[in-house]
This record gives sequence, structure tokens and C-alpha cells, in this order.
Amino acid sequence: MRPHYLLHIVAFLLLAFTVPATAYAQNSVSKVKKQQQIMQQQIKDTSDKIKANTKQVNRQLNQLNLITAEITEQQREINRLNAQVNALDKRIKQLDDSITLLNARLEKMRANYAKAVKRMSRKSSLNQLMFLFSAESFSQAFRRFRYLQEFSSWKSRQSEQIIATQRLMESEKTKQQAAIDEKRAALESIDTNRRQLVDRKKKQADVVAGLKKEGASLNILLKDKERQAKKLDEELNRLIANEERKAEERRRAEEKAAEERRIAEEKAALEKAAEEERLRQQQLEQAKKQKESKKKQDKKPKTETKQKPQDSKPKAETKPATKPKPPVQQTKKLSETEKEQLLTKSFEQAKGRIMAPVASSYKVVKPFGRHRHPELKHVETFNGGIDIEVAAGTKARAVFDGRVSAVFQTEGFNTVIMLRHGSYLTIYVNILHADVATGQEIKAGDSLGTIFSDPDDDNRTILHFEVRKEKEKLDPQIWIR
Repeated sequence: MRPHYLLHIVAFLLLAFTVPATAYAQNSVSKVKKQQQIMQQQIKDTSDKIKANTKQVNRQLNQLNLITAEITEQQREINRLNAQVNALDKRIKQLDDSITLLNARLEKMRANYAKAVKRMSRKSSLNQLMFLFSAESFSQAFRRFRYLQEFSSWKSRQSEQIIATQRLMESEKTKQQAAIDEKRAALESIDTNRRQLVDRKKKQADVVAGLKKEGASLNILLKDKERQAKKLDEELNRLIANEERKAEERRRAEEKAAEERRIAEEKAALEKAAEEERLRQQQLEQAKKQKESKKKQDKKPKTETKQKPQDSKPKAETKPATKPKPPVQQTKKLSETEKEQLLTKSFEQAKGRIMAPVASSYKVVKPFGRHRHPELKHVETFNGGIDIEVAAGTKARAVFDGRVSAVFQTEGFNTVIMLRHGSYLTIYVNILHADVATGQEIKAGDSLGTIFSDPDDDNRTILHFEVRKEKEKLDPQIWIR
């Protein structure tokens, strides 16, 4: 066989085996890429489901907080109405006793009046003139005349007392009826509130059941919220510690400046006293010299001296010395430390009377402190302030005069605004857009910014509000009116 034929056969065989191998390799790469795309899509779908599930659990948790707050408020209203009904029962009983006494008094007065009139009729079957003229003597007639006058006055007084007692009894009956009507309205309101309470408790049970099914997601969400809250707390503590350090540095600088001023004033006073002493000694020396010169002149023999012609120039008139003007008293300028001390005192005196952080109505959905959830037994949270729910578009406002200490953003809470009122701080969390800047002086009632409304939670609008004395967290509900 010729060599070139052999080469053709080898090339053919190589081509026959190489083409399927290349096609197989290309097919494997395409399959791997497709599987990767499928896995990436599955991961994305799973991530989206987890996010959607987390949002749903968050909505349910917020709804549960709102329902729990409404149940607490409903129960408080029922308790208030029950106390009102008890007070009305006592009032109705008092009025009933008063009416019974007045009725007994009225019946007695009427009986006495009727008896007296009847007795008078028996004594005088004729008219009053015949009763007078039938007297055996003038003195008896006079006594009868006096008796008739007194009886007429008594009868008038009795009539007036009977009418007054009747009016008083009618007034008491009116008051009693008003109390009965008020009690009926209170009982109807209690009934309405109880029905609403039952409905809310049913909703609460449904939400709790839904959350219990999502136990794993709930735990993840609560841990994430706890992490975010811890991060916020650490940032606030860092800022407060930084301000405390600056305040301490400023206080020391003010003390140093005050000490330097005191030393300078003492030095100036000493120099002034030394200058005054030097002048006094100089004056004494001059006076001594003048005295000695005068003695020498007195010892010389007296000789006639020609009178010198008077100087034609008139002597300059000596002007009376003007009294020095009293120093103008200047008001002492307060240092920053003194200003803060005054503001601290003002804030403390306003305890229980400072304004709420919003101008509109609000509902406390999470109170201050550590709480174990009444339904979710394994859920325990600590709230460093209060969470209040308001209408969408509501603005937060400053509760007291102060200064904007910090404006910053943090994960899960949007914008945070911290105001300083001396040693006290108020913190406003979950602001969408801040209307103020760091260092700005603020008056009570000034707008701080619009509160964030969550589009993933039916635009629910919740403001987290804190009151602190430096790092110490205080219950805001004790401070606001």
C-alpha cells in the first residue's frame, strides 16, 4: 500500500473518533450551564419566598402588637366604665334614700297641715269674725285674734315648706333619673366594648396561630430585630459617651479659664493697690518737703518787698472736679455648662407635663421595659422607649426646648434624631426625612421630620420614642402629659 493511502486512512480514523468526543464535551458544558441557571433561579425563588415570608411574619407581629394594645385599651375602658357604674350605683342609692326621706317629711307635713286646718275648723264652725265676736272678754278676743294671725302665718310657712320640699324631691328624682340614664349608657358601652374585646381576642388568636406556624421565621425575625436594636443602642451610647467626654473637656476648659481670670483679676488688684500706695507715699514726701520749705521761709528776716504788678493774664479758673460715673453693671454671661444645668432643671420640673412627640392622636403599641408576650410565651422583648402608631404622613415634633445632638441613619430604623435638653435626651427613631440638622437650636413643638410609613405593611406608621438621662433609659409615658 502506498504511503499516502495509509496517511488518508489514519486521518479518517482520527476524525471519526475526535468529532464525537468534541460534540460530547460541548453537550456537557451546555448541560452544566443550564443546571447552574436552574439552581440560581431556585436560589432566587427561595430567597424571594424567605423575604416575602419574613415580611408576612413582620406584618403579623406588628398586627399582633396593635391588637394587644387595643385589647389593653379596651380592657382599661371597660374597667373605667365599671368603676363609673359602681359610682353611679352609689349615687342612685344616695338619691333614693334622699327621696325617701323627703317623701316621708312631705307626708308628715301634709298630715300636720290637714290636721291643724281640721282642728281649726272644729273650733270655729263660723267665720273668723264670729270666732272673734263670740269671745267672752276683750282679752280673750285679742288672744283669739293673735291666734288667727299666727295660724295664718304658720299655714303660709307650711305651704311654702311643702312646695319647697316637693320641688327638692322633684329635683332629686330628676338627678336620680339622669344617673340611671347615665348608668344605662355606661352599661351599653360596656356591652359594646366587651363584644369588640371578644372580636379582637379572636383576631389575636388567629394571628398567634399563624405566627406559631412560622416559628422558625419568627425566631429569625426577632433575632434580627434584636440585633438591629442592639446596634442602634450601641450607636446612641457611643454618641452620648462622646458628648459626655466633650462636655467634661468643656467644663475643665471653663474652670481653667475662670481660674486664669481670677488670677489675672487678683494680679491687677495687687498692681492697682501697689500703684495707689506709691502715689500716696509720693504725696506724703511732697507734703513733707513743702512743710520744711515753709519753715525755712519763716526763719528769714522780713524785708519790704515791692509789690509786683499783677499779671494782666487772668488766672485760669479751676473747674470743680466731676464725680466719677458709677460703673455700669453688666449681666453675667452664662457658660455652656451653666446653660445645660438650667435646662436640666427645667426638664426635671416639667416631668409629667412635657408634650407628646406627635401633635395628633396616637396609640402605644409597645410600652417601655422588658415584657414577655402574653400569647407567644417564648417571646420576650425589651423596649428602651415606647412605640406609638399614628396616621400616615404624621410629623414628629420636639417635646421640649433643646439642641439637635445627632442626626444619623441606621439599619432597620431609617433616620434617628437625638435632642439634648441639658443632661436629658429625647430620641426619635424611624424618621423618613429629617427637617433639622446637628447643632440646631430647637423649641418645643418644632417639627423634626415625617415619620416613615411602611409600604410593605399597609403604610403602618410607627415612631419609636425614648427619654434618657445620659445613658439611663426612662419610661417616656411618665414624662409626657
